[in-house]
Amino acid sequence: MSQDDLAQRLHISTHTIDAFEQGVRRATAKQLFEIADALNVQIGVLFSQDDSFERKEYDPSLSPEAQAIAGHYGSLSKSHRSAIFAFIVASNRNDQ
Repeated sequence: MSQDDLAQRLHISTHTIDAFEQGVRRATAKQLFEIADALNVQIGVLFSQDDSFERKEYDPSLSPEAQAIAGHYGSLSKSHRSAIFAFIVASNRNDQ
């Protein structure tokens, strides 16, 4: 899919798509989901794998989704990790 095609589907400029690709500008969470949907891929595909990160072995009983979350957890800021943790704790309380 061309940048023009993607930009039209997302109702944003081709310049914005180019800025995302060059790392000059960051897409919003909504835009990331829209891009993944437009490209018919899982959202995790949009995040590059940096070979400089040490690969870790995770508990094999974890689902692939949980393993993916664990793999990206360390790259989040402390405030984002805290917010995600608080969300999970609150969700578990509501499910009980």
